[in-house]
Amino acid sequence: SATRRAADDARDELAELATQASGDSERSGLFLSMSIGVPDRISSDTEIAFKRTGLAHLLVVSGYQVTLLYYAVLRLLRMVSFRIPALCILLPAPAIAASLGVLISLLFVAIAGLDGSSARAAFAIVFLALAKLLERGGGMLNAICVSLLGLSVLWPGACLEPGVQLTYAALC
Repeated sequence: SATRRAADDARDELAELATQASGDSERSGLFLSMSIGVPDRISSDTEIAFKRTGLAHLLVVSGYQVTLLYYAVLRLLRMVSFRIPALCILLPAPAIAASLGVLISLLFVAIAGLDGSSARAAFAIVFLALAKLLERGGGMLNAICVSLLGLSVLWPGACLEPGVQLTYAALC
């Protein structure tokens, strides 16, 4: 699809910019692998070393990175919107921050690749933001449970998959 091609092109462009800035080295390969999920720029020795030490999960984009990005953007935008009241004329600051946080997180997931763990985290973050925007009084745990319920309706037996369990453990 055109959207997928655009996301792949953006990912390739970011990878090329990072390579130009830091050179085509193992260091830039690690950065690209950990930040936007480009695994083909690291050597097989490095990949084996990460697998042997149990840190191979750091070489791909997971739900943990998506969640960290969402909360970092959320906090930053809340600070900015509270400091500049003119930005909050139409909507309250938390609504603006949550909406833009979700949008940036979804854009990150699209660029990094829509694999299982990042897609599940994006699903949970959308539920969290909706709960916050609708002021239902639910916190992160409630949003995680509702998103897991929604995922279970869409994909019966999802709770039994190790990847789903790890994603939701990272979200908690």
